[in-house]
Amino acid sequence: MPKARKILALIEGLAPANHAESWDNVGLMVGSGESNVTKIALALDPTLETIQAAHESGAQLLLTHHPLIFRPLKKIDLNDPIAAAIALALKLGITVVSAHTNLDAAAGGVSWTLARRLGLIDISVLEENRISDHTKVTVFVPLGYEKEVREALFQAGAGQIGAYSGCSFSSRGEGTFTASKEASPFMGEAGQTERVPESRLEVLVENRNLDIVIEALIKAHPYEEVAYDLYPLVSPVGQSGMGCIGRLKNSINISNLLNLVKEKLEVKHLRLAGQSREPVEYVAVMGGSGGQYMSQAKAKGAQVFISGDLGYHQAREAETLGLALIDAGHFATEKPVLSDLAGRLTKQAQGEGLEVEFKILTREEDPWSIV
Repeated sequence: MPKARKILALIEGLAPANHAESWDNVGLMVGSGESNVTKIALALDPTLETIQAAHESGAQLLLTHHPLIFRPLKKIDLNDPIAAAIALALKLGITVVSAHTNLDAAAGGVSWTLARRLGLIDISVLEENRISDHTKVTVFVPLGYEKEVREALFQAGAGQIGAYSGCSFSSRGEGTFTASKEASPFMGEAGQTERVPESRLEVLVENRNLDIVIEALIKAHPYEEVAYDLYPLVSPVGQSGMGCIGRLKNSINISNLLNLVKEKLEVKHLRLAGQSREPVEYVAVMGGSGGQYMSQAKAKGAQVFISGDLGYHQAREAETLGLALIDAGHFATEKPVLSDLAGRLTKQAQGEGLEVEFKILTREEDPWSIV
């Protein structure tokens, strides 16, 4: 019988946790990675109702978009909705897992699903995700000791670039120092200023190996105090990032676009700010709350930006930008990802021979209603 950690690994493959925002909380919320799982329920929110519905459906794991635990808990007060949900999940034996901004940023994630649901083509990311998974380590070594230090770094896992190992770069210069009376300098004498020929040695390190590499560096280096620098390397990650922009196969007026959004997202009401007097061809989208990406949408050539939770001041800003806004709601712009995610996870599970079922909880509804 598959374990919950296998499901976590499937999710990681589609929405890596290191793509999540630094302020977010993703992954395992409640339960154990060793629990047995044959059925997974999917919902946007980990509420008392969805946890109960997951249990009634026969699921052992509830996968939600929004995290159950977002801020640190100082106490477990069952009058608090979060604490009550945690208690119910534990009581019913439901493991709760969340994929939040990592799913927002994933290639094929929330905004990609929304863009495709609306029929957009030639889709690209509004703001590329940039992550640092490597660090360049630079260390200064006295001449004659380069080989010893370099080999220690390589053995600890440094110097790997793709299919190549043992990669490094070195250049020569001069180092200066004055050792105090309490120091035991490797070269020179305490109290005197020394000028020492040194090599500047540089290697690339995966962040997961960084602590081990630094420990090996300090151990192998002849100096009492080791001088080294760490340079995080940030790079874009393919089609990963926040929001999407694409174009409609055939340009339409704003009225017809509003009807299209209502039909595809199954909503009866929308909020519109600004007007596009020209036929609309280029549309940007951001599932959930995307008002902070309006400027990127305009810069990339969008005529209309579709998202949820758009505010008054953002509507005024859009007027200035000459950008029409359509607020379809947080719930409606994120809900489509559930069916897409269930389908992709099902294929992944089948490919790995895991006998599990993914089920979307249909009773979940938008907490907002028009009255």
